[in-house]
Amino acid sequence: MSNSNSLAKNHTLSSLLAFAFPNMIMMLFLSMYTIVDGSFVSIYAGTTALSSVNMTYPAVSLEMAIAIMLATGGGAIIAKQMGENKVEKARQNFSFLVMVEFLIGLTVAVLGNIFMEPLLNLLGATEQQFDMCRIYLSILFAFAPCFSLQITFQTFFVTAGKPLLGLSVTIMSGITNIVLDYVFIVIFDSGIAGAAIATGIGYSVSAIIGVIYFTFFRKKELYFVKSKSEKKLIFIVIVNFKKRCRLLSASGNCIFAEENSCFKGLKALCEERQNFQSDLILQKKCTLVAGKVQACNAN
Repeated sequence: MSNSNSLAKNHTLSSLLAFAFPNMIMMLFLSMYTIVDGSFVSIYAGTTALSSVNMTYPAVSLEMAIAIMLATGGGAIIAKQMGENKVEKARQNFSFLVMVEFLIGLTVAVLGNIFMEPLLNLLGATEQQFDMCRIYLSILFAFAPCFSLQITFQTFFVTAGKPLLGLSVTIMSGITNIVLDYVFIVIFDSGIAGAAIATGIGYSVSAIIGVIYFTFFRKKELYFVKSKSEKKLIFIVIVNFKKRCRLLSASGNCIFAEENSCFKGLKALCEERQNFQSDLILQKKCTLVAGKVQACNAN
């Protein structure tokens, strides 16, 4: 069986960047949703509406963190299985993880709207912000399954060897969000509700394209198949994600320690140079005084 896995080859720096750079841009566009919403809301709906959007961000970030954890940890495991030529197992695990992400989003949509008031009280929404927060967050929760799928497909497009396709889909979603923000907020004067609807539709674009691609484009290694319940896989995914986070944290600490060491060395060098310069100045002064003393003695 020939291995057509695009990940199973010797990578150079340029080929690695070809996979990493689109993923970086995808995360950037994902972060821009709130920025774009905030820009339109602040200009056309007022500062109270803007503060309401910002007040809901921790709830959205929590859902994002869970989706990224499963997608990133699962993507590493599935890529490993594809590299080991366990393609059918990789497809089953991929299909199972996508289903889990969708169910998590569905749970967020249901429970989020049921416990909306306690959640907003926990987030610290004021009386002026409360109604706007409820409107904005309830709409975003309704699109929570699409949000989870968008994050999942962003990772698995890279795993499937299609990082540029994932980037194109993400940019398309971001542009959709920007255009619809203008339409709903500026033209239709829908305020904070329009911003939430525009964001939700932006999520849906990526989710729908991802579902279509992994359902009907079956010439590549990764696509949807009938999956089995793999409870152990979720545990492995979480553990794998935690290991990667620890590795990144350790790398960051090493870099910080190295920078701190270099800074201390540079500081010591500067102090030594200052002391040396001070010694030269003192030596010059002593030489000058000694010359004057000799001149006086001669007279």
